[in-house]
Amino acid sequence: PSTPLPLYPSTPLPLYPSICVWTSKDALFPQNKSFAGNFILTTYALVCQGGITVVGIFPRRTLKGFTLIELLTVLVVLVVTLSVATPMFSKLLHGNQLHQQASRLLGTINLARSQAVMRNSPVSICPSAMALTGEAVCTGTYAEGWIVFSNVDKDKVIDVDSDQVLQVFEGLPRGYQLTNRKGTRAAFELINFLPDGSSHSNRTLLICPPQHALAQSLSVVINIVGRARLVKEWGECPVS
Repeated sequence: PSTPLPLYPSTPLPLYPSICVWTSKDALFPQNKSFAGNFILTTYALVCQGGITVVGIFPRRTLKGFTLIELLTVLVVLVVTLSVATPMFSKLLHGNQLHQQASRLLGTINLARSQAVMRNSPVSICPSAMALTGEAVCTGTYAEGWIVFSNVDKDKVIDVDSDQVLQVFEGLPRGYQLTNRKGTRAAFELINFLPDGSSHSNRTLLICPPQHALAQSLSVVINIVGRARLVKEWGECPVS
């Protein structure tokens, strides 16, 4: 027989005379310090006349997959994670949207007040869908949109000769509501600011998230001197 090959040879096995026959025997070795994982150690032997000569040992990694129990465990962990994270993520989204809409309304009130002082003339806020229709008409509720306009007569009529639309705002996103503090009716009243910046009335505009949302309500509270601020949970949102 020929000279045995070195251990873990890197070259293909050579051809031998026909009187010799290649055989192999596989043995599964578990993970140990010598191997990072399970390996199949294939021992090649050259069977020739007069005996068996071991010519080389060739390690190769086995293909290891996932068991059914491992897959089920991963699925259970995934379901539990989603069930906990989804309500928290929904609360975060609605809370951010609610704060954005309340800040937009607060900015509108501050704009109207500052314009009344600067112009030394009454400036009003009224509900209007002008952002969609293009018509300068006070109608509907604040959830549908609103406008800021100079209002000499302090009424809900925008006179072409004396009044001027200063800014137009879109309505609230679908599902959000803007009501009075008790949540009994949608907000629709005209808000007037006089040349001294006062509004001469206390008022609360309650912004509510969609039904079944976990976010807290936000209110824009206007005092008698015309100053406005944001307050959390200052009122009761409609139940239905």
